[in-house]
Amino acid sequence: MRMKTFPEAVLRIDKVVIASVFCEVPFYGIPHVERNPKSGTISSLIFLRTMGLLRRPFRTSRNDNGLRFLRKPLIIFSLFVISVVVAQEKPTPEKPQPEPKRADVSAPTTDVKQPSVMGKNQNSQTLPKIDLPEFVITGIASIDLPSVEKEAADERTENSELGLDRTVGARDRGTVEFLLEEKQGFGVLKYPIFSGRILASMGNYFTPKLGLLLSQANPEYQYLGDVQYHLTKGYAPYTNSSGGSIGAKGSMLVHSSSALLDNAILSGNGGYGTEIYRFYGSPTPSLARTTSSILVGAGISGSASSPVDYDLSFRFKNFVVTDSSTNTTQNRFDIGLESRFQVWNAPLVSKIQFYTASLSQTQSSTLSYLELSIGNSPVWWNKLFLQASANLYVSQGMQNQQLTRVYPHVSIGYQLFKQTTLLASYRGSVNFATLDSHIEQYPYLSANAILLYPDIPVDVTGALETNWSEHVRTRLSYHYQEIEGYNLLTDVASPGIWSFFYGGKTTVATFQTDLFAQVYPNSYFAVVLAVNSTKNSVTQDRVPYKSDFELSASYSYTFPFGLRIEPRANFVDRRNVDVFNSAKLPDYLLLSVRGEYAVMMPLSIVLDLHNILDRKYELWRGYQAPPFMIAFGLTYKW
Repeated sequence: MRMKTFPEAVLRIDKVVIASVFCEVPFYGIPHVERNPKSGTISSLIFLRTMGLLRRPFRTSRNDNGLRFLRKPLIIFSLFVISVVVAQEKPTPEKPQPEPKRADVSAPTTDVKQPSVMGKNQNSQTLPKIDLPEFVITGIASIDLPSVEKEAADERTENSELGLDRTVGARDRGTVEFLLEEKQGFGVLKYPIFSGRILASMGNYFTPKLGLLLSQANPEYQYLGDVQYHLTKGYAPYTNSSGGSIGAKGSMLVHSSSALLDNAILSGNGGYGTEIYRFYGSPTPSLARTTSSILVGAGISGSASSPVDYDLSFRFKNFVVTDSSTNTTQNRFDIGLESRFQVWNAPLVSKIQFYTASLSQTQSSTLSYLELSIGNSPVWWNKLFLQASANLYVSQGMQNQQLTRVYPHVSIGYQLFKQTTLLASYRGSVNFATLDSHIEQYPYLSANAILLYPDIPVDVTGALETNWSEHVRTRLSYHYQEIEGYNLLTDVASPGIWSFFYGGKTTVATFQTDLFAQVYPNSYFAVVLAVNSTKNSVTQDRVPYKSDFELSASYSYTFPFGLRIEPRANFVDRRNVDVFNSAKLPDYLLLSVRGEYAVMMPLSIVLDLHNILDRKYELWRGYQAPPFMIAFGLTYKW
């Protein structure tokens, strides 16, 4: 019987994190459940497919007529669930195995994988595995090209590598390696394993960082706890910031007489995170913002012997933003359900995502979002790949926005040569829009910003993936989107404090080249080059803070005596600063390097040099980015 493993936690300290033990992706929307069928590994993201489906919608006022439009979709939802259950009752030759998913790295726009070997009788194939701690989070799994560490235009990176790390794709190296040591599965351990890690660092501008992590694993239950704290004394006036988080998660095997629950994994998590920083780029630089989050989640995943292959998760999140005299609270309930089954020997996957959020802004409002999908798992016929699904989106945004859309998702691949695959996909959708996810991406966004759901009727991708050897992979891709309701940034009404402008149709086209090479077992090299073209039909200009050209490169080499050196380079071209202003921020080049030396088995020292050239640049107009920064730290693991 296939053994299921404890959902490995992935730590990373993000602004307003709810305890970094909960997720490894940016808060741009609800992350989806990742699952590795070969090892039975379930990613920690299962905790974030959270719950919010109520018998009646959550509301904060006496008038909830705005949610009546959900009644019909919820009836469809009920019929959908019934059809899934009926399908489960049909006898099948054997329980289908879901397609291997990517490790937690920045994912490309399609879910397509290139086959490593084309067997005559193979229905599903994947790329060769590159077992590298930097890009394998939840165990040995097939991966896509990683986006190397970069500082994109729309990301706030103060204290990057020193305190809160807001770089998309960047991860705490020590945490990754620590968690890779916890890949044991339920029922496999011969004795309990207790481990932990303490880290501490200090740098210029008084930037201490402290962290404590404890973990225990045994055949019946596992848990992990984490505490983090950071403080930065400003490199410019009014740039002081501080923050911290505490959280825990755990899981246990369920023993039951019911085949549906026996050997299922029951999991839960909870935590608190907070941060304070200032709007030093505004006319009132002393204006301080405090954000805090409380998260409670739970999930259950069926075992391999269960008659239904399922993942179910719930979450409640309380998010509070205080800007001196103003206060905004968002309460959000989420639910996520995924089920895999067979119908006439065809492997199918059904997914449900639903959330409802109430906001107490200047005027109370409610956001809601429902997505239903059903489709097939990726299948190869000889040299042709196909994955398709039907997706229903029903959402309610502010200003009486109501969207009901049905979009197909289709991904097709064709193997041109033994190691080269041509890919194409269409994935229309309606994107999430919540206050916590937007402020995570835009830290200086007004807490009273209008939130609408972007509707993306056109979303197509073409890509050419080549596996040159066992350790070298390239990907050339072109991604084109047409978006209604794109959130364009402006601070015309209040300089230094951003709000959203919605109007017209926005087109976004990106040509991207990715290269990853594991040169030797102890070294790797990665490069990402992106060329962007954007335009809004109302302003007839580019999208603010989206650069025309970006280049990121990273290299790592580990010497036999335990020293690891990692230089990084990031270049970002000029960017428009406002939807109503054609002014541009200048381009910038960042060079950084990190060194880590294992003094002895449990103890290592770290030296991190950020912005070695001491470039003066701005990620946001009026907000100076960090100059040259240096940090020295110690890590002790047991």
